[in-house]
Amino acid sequence: MPNNKELFMREYLCKWPEPSKGYQEAYKLWIKYHYECERFDQFVCKGNLDEYGFVKPTDMHERILINRNSSNLIKDLYHNAKIFGISNEDLKRAKRDTNRLTCKVLEEEYGRLFNE
Repeated sequence: MPNNKELFMREYLCKWPEPSKGYQEAYKLWIKYHYECERFDQFVCKGNLDEYGFVKPTDMHERILINRNSSNLIKDLYHNAKIFGISNEDLKRAKRDTNRLTCKVLEEEYGRLFNE
């Protein structure tokens, strides 16, 4: 929970604290996870796009495939987070921040972070 000084800096001076190294690494892991999930989804699914630009599965077979892929990627993400020593708090904050991204912004962030 931020203290009064931090709240003042954010609300009135628009100065945000620098993210921790753990948060930055967690953010990269979540961007990579979401990007790889979406790339796989686009390969497997024939459905339309939702309002955020993400592809939607059309049947149970597609849903099973994307859920299996997502499960494998999430295991890798948590394994890497453990290796990097990323705290659960940083993982949760980064997850919350990356879940809000649209498909276009996700692709831009992936390109920015991984130079592709």
